Amino acid sequence: MTGTPLAVAGLRKGFADRGTTVQAVDDVGFEIREGEVYTLLGPSGCGKTSTLRAVAGLERPDAGRIVIDGTVVTDTGRFVPPNRRDIGMVFQSYGIWPHMNVFDNAAFPLQVAKVPKKEIKKRVEDALAAVHLPGYEGRMATQLSGGQQQRLALARALVRRPKLLLLDEPLSNLDAKLRQAMRAELASLQQELGITTLFVTHDQDEALSMSTRIAVMQAGKIVQEGTPREVYQRPATRFVADFVGTTNFLEGTRAAAGRIDTPTGSFDVTSDPGTSPGEDVLLAVRPEAVRLHLSEPAIPNVVKGEVERVMFVGECVDCHVRVGDSTWVTRQDPHLTADPGATVWLELPADRISVIT
Repeated sequence: MTGTPLAVAGLRKGFADRGTTVQAVDDVGFEIREGEVYTLLGPSGCGKTSTLRAVAGLERPDAGRIVIDGTVVTDTGRFVPPNRRDIGMVFQSYGIWPHMNVFDNAAFPLQVAKVPKKEIKKRVEDALAAVHLPGYEGRMATQLSGGQQQRLALARALVRRPKLLLLDEPLSNLDAKLRQAMRAELASLQQELGITTLFVTHDQDEALSMSTRIAVMQAGKIVQEGTPREVYQRPATRFVADFVGTTNFLEGTRAAAGRIDTPTGSFDVTSDPGTSPGEDVLLAVRPEAVRLHLSEPAIPNVVKGEVERVMFVGECVDCHVRVGDSTWVTRQDPHLTADPGATVWLELPADRISVIT
């Protein structure tokens, strides 16, 4: 594992709760490659932050091994404190000191480490330039906007030139519009700097847009790991399909290779995880994958339904269609003119259906 920015194996961490132990992190393992953004994604309480804190040295795990750039920092009988780990970290709250100016905020980690003043000046200037804050050195932290404070927190993490950057929900305190802008800016900065990053978030949009790979966590375990496209387009479990984006589900039974029978009808599929005839499966179809027709097309994988409601949201129309006993959510062109009560036909393209066992 020498040369790997981060390798985690067999990580476990439990917390006492009313006389029992809750396993917050349960046998978690992963490796991060040089220069990539590896994201731990999941709901509150899934173990993602506890995992990051263990990597940072802020939590001592019950078991497991953590290696940063070839150096073992956590293992049986070994625990390296946070200040001796080659990491930079940006917290949810930023931790900007209001009584200090921008230069002193960024320089603080180096001052604590007693780095020579000349070297501090150069490193701070380099870090502020990297996050697009040159010329702000004398400005008080309280005079910065929310986005600028976020970039200052990033500069303070980068000033030590760490091997690994840890980001713990760094955008969650921003308003929606600024958050979207900073998401793009942070992704751009990471690519420019090429710094290896472990990113923790509960926000699927952040994970999908900023990550090289995503590890979805549930109840202390990683339940799926893959690229953003793989996780979104081919979810491995119902939990992943439901948590990452909006999904339509349909229970069915495999009839033959590439064919699934459901109460709604039979569907051809190209995603086949190797199930046996008669085996129960779950079909998952994203709203944008469903094609809506105002007249019945002579093609496979079509079901008849009735429009329940149409919601115009600008770039698209969310059209809810009643099919049998369930309501399907579809995402259509904003020029769609179907009205509630209209009869429509939904096409489920075979290559857009995920089969979950």
